[in-house]
Amino acid sequence: MNGRGAVEMVVAAVVIKLSDKLINSQTISEPLLTQDQFSALICMAFITTIIAPLSLKWIVKKACTHDENAQFCSLWEKSKKV
Repeated sequence: MNGRGAVEMVVAAVVIKLSDKLINSQTISEPLLTQDQFSALICMAFITTIIAPLSLKWIVKKACTHDENAQFCSLWEKSKKV
């Protein structure tokens, strides 16, 4: 998981717990973060984690010259075998 996604998930979990404590102590009447918002944040963390490496690979392959692209592809294939 990328750094952004991991931090996002931790912050969302902390806010949910804090919200529950504040509601139980009757300090607030509505949650700070609804379950729908929490679910959206978690989905966004997973989606950005999946998209980042795929888009980076595509961009690098597109930006490289033919020789650089061939070298990148050979390194990529070697890393898959390990």
